[in-house]
Amino acid sequence: MDRKKNHPWGERLTRPSSIEDEVNKRWEELGLSDIGSKEPDPSLFGYLLDDLIKKWANPPKNEE
Repeated sequence: MDRKKNHPWGERLTRPSSIEDEVNKRWEELGLSDIGSKEPDPSLFGYLLDDLIKKWANPPKNEE
């Protein structure tokens, strides 16, 4: 039994369609509507990680 999708007694977890629509709308607004529909692109993750490392290694200097 998959506890993430079912109540402890086995009944399927559900939510109202209005909430489902709101969640889907918000994911679209954030540009995340295609998550889970295809394999992630590891090269994009690498670029993001590399950018973060560069920012941490060379933080902007506060000019006073």
